[in-house]
Amino acid sequence: DFTDNYYEYEIPLKVTPPGNYNGTNGDDQYTVWPYVNEMVLEFGKLQAAKQRRNNAIAGGTASLTNDFSVPDGSRIITVKGNPNLSALKTIMIGIRNPKKTGPNQDDDGLPKCGTVWVNELRLTDFDEKGGWAATARVTAKLADLGTLSLSGNMYTPGFGTLENKVSERKRETLKQYNISSNLELGKFIPEDLNIHVPLYVDYSESFITPQYNPLDPDILLEPALKDPNVDKRIRDSLKHVTQDYSKRQSINLTNVKKDKGKNSKKSNIYDIENWAASYSYNEMYRRNVNIEYNSQINHRGGLTYNYAPQPKNIKPFGKSKSKIITSKYMTLIKDINFYPYPNKLGFTTDVQREYNASKSRNTTGGDIIILPTFNKRFNMTRNYDLKYDITRGLKLDFTASNFERIIEPDGEVTSATRDTLKREFFDRVKTTQYNQQLNVNYNIPINKIPLLDFTTASARYSGTYSWTRSPFMNTIKRDPNGEIINVPDTLGNTIQNSRNIQLTGQANMTTLYNKIPYFKKINQKKNTNNANKGKVASAIQNSNNKTPVDSTKKKDNQYEILEYVARIIMSLKTVNVTYSITEGTLLPGYARNTQMLGMDEHFGGPTFGFVFGSQKDIRPQAIASTRDDDPNNDWLVQTQSINNQYTRTYSNNLNIRANVEPFPDLKIELTATRTKSKNNTEFFRWNRTNGQYESQSPVESGNFSMSFLSYRTSFDKDGTKTFLAFINARNTISTRLGDDNPNSTLTIG
Repeated sequence: DFTDNYYEYEIPLKVTPPGNYNGTNGDDQYTVWPYVNEMVLEFGKLQAAKQRRNNAIAGGTASLTNDFSVPDGSRIITVKGNPNLSALKTIMIGIRNPKKTGPNQDDDGLPKCGTVWVNELRLTDFDEKGGWAATARVTAKLADLGTLSLSGNMYTPGFGTLENKVSERKRETLKQYNISSNLELGKFIPEDLNIHVPLYVDYSESFITPQYNPLDPDILLEPALKDPNVDKRIRDSLKHVTQDYSKRQSINLTNVKKDKGKNSKKSNIYDIENWAASYSYNEMYRRNVNIEYNSQINHRGGLTYNYAPQPKNIKPFGKSKSKIITSKYMTLIKDINFYPYPNKLGFTTDVQREYNASKSRNTTGGDIIILPTFNKRFNMTRNYDLKYDITRGLKLDFTASNFERIIEPDGEVTSATRDTLKREFFDRVKTTQYNQQLNVNYNIPINKIPLLDFTTASARYSGTYSWTRSPFMNTIKRDPNGEIINVPDTLGNTIQNSRNIQLTGQANMTTLYNKIPYFKKINQKKNTNNANKGKVASAIQNSNNKTPVDSTKKKDNQYEILEYVARIIMSLKTVNVTYSITEGTLLPGYARNTQMLGMDEHFGGPTFGFVFGSQKDIRPQAIASTRDDDPNNDWLVQTQSINNQYTRTYSNNLNIRANVEPFPDLKIELTATRTKSKNNTEFFRWNRTNGQYESQSPVESGNFSMSFLSYRTSFDKDGTKTFLAFINARNTISTRLGDDNPNSTLTIG
């Protein structure tokens, strides 16, 4: 601006005497445009004047609100406030007639009137000083122990590519280095123990020193840092504030474990080789002109257990030589088998703690109090995995995940808060979410029955369950001493389950046809399509030919026609049928916690069936639990504030696909689908007036789609018959819907 923050460059003007001048004469030109009136603004002089003013402020002899003037020969440079040449947008040129302040001044003290011309405002003499850059990297292999890498890079102001403009080149000095190493610490342990300890270490620092002072963007920083007139303590403080400094360091131990030896026996459930551990520590620190400090610390540790044996398949009748057992009709009994124990058992525990402390720097110069901010996250995740192939055809797998949060004391981490966390660690662990899934796959041995060996069938059941905690702000409070206390929840948790039942069947009709010897003989023939076509054409031609033919050829042609008819009969090749049912339930306002398998500590709720996908309505049991004398056994919260809907979903899908090949070069795929879905939603919550749980605002919606054959109406010219049939069917459909609706009046119209 032109009042509180500006540079002023004042020069005494020489007035041109009145008269007529020749514009082509050099002497007359310099008389009109005197050399002493030329204003050459050197930014360096303005910056030096401002730096002298800043030093004077540090010494207490100047201030930002008063003018500070520095002579430049007969000219005067004045600085006021904190002007910034890097943000220059406007320049004001003015004429000043100073007031006469003494009798000895060469000034008549009268007003003046004249004409002022300003010409040729130009910007020249750019700073085109170039910079340089360098980078280096060294990697050393430490025998079989690991590797060590060192790298560094640096560039100075003015560095850039040939295509960069002056304004696009670097405006700071960067110094950066990095040290990293991958080591196998297990080499320090006797080799016969087979212990692996992979270690990764990384440390790096980055120093970015700007060319210009960020607090005074038009002042070069390096001269200010080397000014001997400024106290060293102030210069060090300025460097600390203006420099962008970053530090990163990390330590990682990944998959620390013990391997089995060469002559080790089979795996056991208690083997130490089933365990593996990991730990990582990462820290990043940064400061710059806007951030006083920003510290991020991340600890992460994990423990993994994985037991994957190879159980032997047991077949009780596999070695039987009895004629009854070895009969093809007893294959179903002979192939009975089972595995004595699961083929995979594992779990992982992952603990992650993130701590971030940051504080913004006060760059306004005023007495503003800026408090640091803290962001803390302390989570624990547990995963469980079980796979059990009960038989070769019946397989089961179960997975579960439990997400927990450790509630830390508020504010900065101190020794007192650490002691509190250690003392109350288990009390502060709160489960936030639990998910589990059960899958059962069964290959139905229907193909082991001789009459049905052309078919295959399978069944699949999948059940899921999830428990989600209500927001912590509704269940956690602090007493006047700052201790965490539990209060009754007002919204409750949310539980949800689903199940999917899928049946799949396939029939290979060629296998069925081969049960008839004649059809099997035809299927085994390897005649080309062209030859078959030629034979059929020849048979048709001979049948219409009146010329007597050999009886043997006539008999062969008859056989060809019979084969052709047989192939048409066997045109249906494969049939696939898939039928699936998917259902789900969501219940908000659930008051119980989760301990094991998604159920509470007493295995009371929400029933074993619900956690494994059962769609039986558990609300009657939940309501009954609130009518006993123990309020700690209630399944549902008693509040009217629940805004999440109780939801039930249902859908079934039937898909039939058949492949037909009536002729060798003609393949037809027939597909039939039928889909039906239904959604029921309502608000299920407590009514304080009558003291009962109520279903409010129920809504049912759904969809239905089915494929059909439209050939019967495709050739109806005007569509009248089809439309009238549609109109007449409305009464029938209306009656069906009315029979299913208890609120219907059974009135058609």
